[in-house]
Amino acid sequence: MGITELYSLSGVADEAMLSVRKAYGDTQVELSCFITPWLPRMFLGEAAALKWLITNALVVALTNSRTGDGICLMINGNQVSDEDYSLSIQVVGADFGRLSIADARDSLRLAQKMAERMDAQLTVKEAHGKVKSFDIELIQLVSDWQSAAVVHDPTQKKILLYDKNKLRRNSVKENFASLGLRYRAAESNAELFDALCGEVFTHVFTPEETITDVLMFTLEQENPPAIISMKSEKSKKHDGASGEVTLPLHSVNIAAAIEGAVAV
Repeated sequence: MGITELYSLSGVADEAMLSVRKAYGDTQVELSCFITPWLPRMFLGEAAALKWLITNALVVALTNSRTGDGICLMINGNQVSDEDYSLSIQVVGADFGRLSIADARDSLRLAQKMAERMDAQLTVKEAHGKVKSFDIELIQLVSDWQSAAVVHDPTQKKILLYDKNKLRRNSVKENFASLGLRYRAAESNAELFDALCGEVFTHVFTPEETITDVLMFTLEQENPPAIISMKSEKSKKHDGASGEVTLPLHSVNIAAAIEGAVAV
């Protein structure tokens, strides 16, 4: 299981669409998104993994669509209990062009593994022998701002900190040390690979921009670590200059994130 975060479906969808548009800005394929308006605003779940899953499906669809085609990300859902919603996420295209059903399944092989890890289902839907959509089905917990996991002793966890930025890395290390946490730091892909191959970690702290690197190295592990995204926010310093604060920095946030509560 990965880290459980408080997230909005619209936020995850927007981030996935934005990352695809940035990577394929010159494409002539139109991307659109529709989210059923009656869905709850916030959920508790693996937001980073869900975003990666949606992005992967969008990229496969986009790179195999013809110029002038349109691709729509559609998100629907139904309440199945007081706390749970069954979500249906579809990447729909009129025609994914050259993509055969077998090729579609092969292209989504890693995404399929991620879906299984999340207890989700990823399927390739077809019509008349052609790929029509990629469907993701999963159950998510409706969030309650007052609910948070009870924080137990975080020193029993083994943590890997992966950040290429020395200043941010040292700042988080100071907070780890103040909590008495057992951790190892990595600053490159090579060090990340060596660490994950040589030791078993319960948690990996990493900035949003390197989550994919960690996912690629941990996807095949039998008991993969929880991946905690350290979000960066712009702030104003006392002298008026702009700065960047990397979260979670404070010990209470780190401890909460380790237990699967919301890292804010």
